[in-house]
Amino acid sequence: MSSFDLGLREDLRDTGVSVTLLHTGATATELHHRAGMDATHFGDNSWKNDPVLVARQGVEAMRNGVNSVIGCDEATQKAGAERKFQSEEDKARHHAEHTRPPAAK
Repeated sequence: MSSFDLGLREDLRDTGVSVTLLHTGATATELHHRAGMDATHFGDNSWKNDPVLVARQGVEAMRNGVNSVIGCDEATQKAGAERKFQSEEDKARHHAEHTRPPAAK
């Protein structure tokens, strides 16, 4: 959950509009390629989640009134559950390590 979706949900409480937060994780799209990040860990789509699966899980969660869903395969869901207990600093450090190109040898 994030303060944004919680605030939005509160603002829309009596309108009949629902809010579902979709945590996409690493999804195989062209995002990192277009950002010039091909040389980083995230530039490789081979290990990422299928965007059709992620979208399907998000729509299903929305239709079922789920507030928050991690859209991904089982391995990514497990990793996401484990990261709940990490500090924000550790999460940021992990992310930064994977968004930098490998050091030149």
